[in-house]
Amino acid sequence: MKNMKIRILRTFLISSFMMLFLAAHSNVLADDYLFIDVDDTEEYKIDADTYQGYDWVIASMTDQTIVKYEGKENKFGEKNTDLTTQLIKFKGLKKGKTIVTFNYIKQGESLPKKTRKLIIRVY
Repeated sequence: MKNMKIRILRTFLISSFMMLFLAAHSNVLADDYLFIDVDDTEEYKIDADTYQGYDWVIASMTDQTIVKYEGKENKFGEKNTDLTTQLIKFKGLKKGKTIVTFNYIKQGESLPKKTRKLIIRVY
């Protein structure tokens, strides 16, 4: 019984260490917030290097009944070296909170370069 407890504790400690290590070395950016009234549409602005083929795409949304994705618009810079501002539009459907995870990914690649979480609160 004592050996079993030691194995469980060891497994827990190793798992905890790995989670801390991965969290410290991941490309997850700080959370952003967007506040929307019910039936209103708001834009989330984020820069992307679209000239190099990068784009922010929605990877997941914790509660799709809170907001609806309304589309994306690109505001291109004057030069090819300028970043593009992507305006990602969400419409508030009902009061609540949802977390949208975005992946910054280049066309043709399967692994994102960065990940960003957006917390949306609808009032």
